Amino acid sequence: MLRRRVRYRIDGDSMLPTLSPGDFVLVDPHGFDGRPPQPSDVLVARHPYQPTVIVKRVAEVVDGGVTLVGDNPEASSDSRSFGTITFDAIIGRVTSRIS
Repeated sequence: MLRRRVRYRIDGDSMLPTLSPGDFVLVDPHGFDGRPPQPSDVLVARHPYQPTVIVKRVAEVVDGGVTLVGDNPEASSDSRSFGTITFDAIIGRVTSRIS
């Protein structure tokens, strides 16, 4: 199972209380093959303006992309500041958390 997943470390507070800094998440890079992201899915995506990846929750699926939000809005840089992201910016679906 681990060979099919990619591990990412949570660095910020934007997904508290669901994900804490220092947690690791396992991401399925093929998690959306055959189905588009759905509201409430947690995913990893490339930030549209910075050379980093982000872990966010899908708030809405729109034509050509998704609107993302953090679970902790006061500490989150999300679609409220950078708009929707395209489907091709999505790296994969978060499948589990490792504390």
